[in-house]
Amino acid sequence: MKLAILILCHKNPEQINLFLDELNNNDIEFFIHIDAKSNIENKIMKRANVHFLPEEQRVNMRWGTSSMIMATVRLLKYAKAFRKFDYYWLCSGQDFPIENSENIINYLSQNAGNNFINFWKSSNYNGNIQSYEKRTAIYYPECIMGRQLMPRIIKRLLVEITGGYLHTFKIFNKEWKLKGKSVKFYYGSQWVCITDGFLEWLLNFLNTNPDFFYICKHSVIPDEFFFQTVFMMSPFKGTQHNFLHYVNWDNRPGKPRNSPNTLVLSDYNNIINSGYLMARKFDLNVDSKVVKALMDKHRT
Repeated sequence: MKLAILILCHKNPEQINLFLDELNNNDIEFFIHIDAKSNIENKIMKRANVHFLPEEQRVNMRWGTSSMIMATVRLLKYAKAFRKFDYYWLCSGQDFPIENSENIINYLSQNAGNNFINFWKSSNYNGNIQSYEKRTAIYYPECIMGRQLMPRIIKRLLVEITGGYLHTFKIFNKEWKLKGKSVKFYYGSQWVCITDGFLEWLLNFLNTNPDFFYICKHSVIPDEFFFQTVFMMSPFKGTQHNFLHYVNWDNRPGKPRNSPNTLVLSDYNNIINSGYLMARKFDLNVDSKVVKALMDKHRT
């Protein structure tokens, strides 16, 4: 079992180095995309199984935009060109493993052939209409994407004018199509672990359907429908298995909107009893004790 772990990051090199150390294994290679705005590359360890996306391919990543898709696809292509892996696991620089590398490899070996990808309830999945649909229901000009105040205000006005988060007036409804067929959108986390077979199908799909990038460019938070939507078009959709990340979305004081909680030591028991292999998100500057506790667990 050969595993490629693909890391999207922009800060906290010390934390990334701990991640790389904890999962150092002869069967694992690491491929890292560093945000083009960041200058942390010299602070991340250099090792034979740690590979950096070349500087000219790095993307200036902006939350909620198609830049996340561009960076992800470039990293996937880079890893696949390096060699064939059984699995490609997308992680962030704020992830940390719950299990050690041997347990992770064993788990993937025992579940070989499954694609670890989750789905959130939506009109096309479990039948519940959520605000996710609004992300793709209308055309969003690229200039109003991101977290800056003025674009957020304009985007919110556009949502309200077109019918609100849970409805879209017919006159504004955008029916996205690929080669004449309507696209059904599915939503979920971008932190997927996919087989080489599905990755090969995905890259071929993107080559033959370049308009899908255009759809991503004019939709909100496309990284949270990109894999799910393409997966459900593919012959691999019967191989779905729940994804491998523990994430805590509980409402806590100070939790940023549209972002999971930063995990702390009081979350430790929930993390290790979750049944997942990886957790996010962590920040050594907020609580390093929980990371230390996980490191100690790996050695027991």
